[in-house]
Amino acid sequence: MEQDHLHEDYILWLNVLKKYGVSYGINEPMLEYRVSAGSKSGNKWKSAKMTYGVYRYIGLGRIKSLYYFMWYAICGITKYM
Repeated sequence: MEQDHLHEDYILWLNVLKKYGVSYGINEPMLEYRVSAGSKSGNKWKSAKMTYGVYRYIGLGRIKSLYYFMWYAICGITKYM
């Protein structure tokens, strides 16, 4: 099901991890993209709201969603310090 108001790629990866349980990262860029002011990722408040929506969409309860969202926010803030 397509969710235009959420991060579809994030939902995909969470479903892959749920199904297979493990993934391995590659520490090199595999693609490039641009973020514009009107894009989903361009507005950080909108992006944060969509991230919380992803947690709820995949079936996490409110408390668990808030817990993971808290870590999302902390990592996002410390990334730019």
